[in-house]
Amino acid sequence: TVYLRLQDGEKVLLNGEAKDVKPASSGFASLNLAAGKYRIEVHSGSQVMSQTLTIDKPGTWLINPGKP
Repeated sequence: TVYLRLQDGEKVLLNGEAKDVKPASSGFASLNLAAGKYRIEVHSGSQVMSQTLTIDKPGTWLINPGKP
């Protein structure tokens, strides 16, 4: 499970594909991902924050995509 801080109105792309994720009351959204390499982008208006993540074992990940 990958958690990322997300605000209302922000869009998430996973490897270029839009994902319908919404922040919980904690301000974090979650994605359940299998092992692999991922590029996560958070679009907020004209800003794009991105992060590459390689998952090679089970666990919980907390990420904070930054500006390119």
